[in-house]
Amino acid sequence: MPFRIAISGLQAAQTDLNVIGNNVANVNTAGFKQSRAEFQSVYSVSNAGSGTDSPGRGVNAARIAQQFTQGNINFTNNGLDLAISGQGFFILEDGGSRV
Repeated sequence: MPFRIAISGLQAAQTDLNVIGNNVANVNTAGFKQSRAEFQSVYSVSNAGSGTDSPGRGVNAARIAQQFTQGNINFTNNGLDLAISGQGFFILEDGGSRV
């Protein structure tokens, strides 16, 4: 079992590095929202429930969470470019349905 626990840690670290690499690769992309890897512990459970002295079984990437923080607003010479200052989203309609 210790080998599987170590492998789970390596897989979680690989997921974290993939997220960081994606953030770095898109750092100059206008409108890009960075992501953050979130992790959770894995515990063993038997039919009788989890024991009080049951050891952990490693780590797992729970989700990749997109961060909705305010980015830089840059002026452009295009009169059709829009930006939102603060919290919010653009609401568009396509054939009567909101997208």
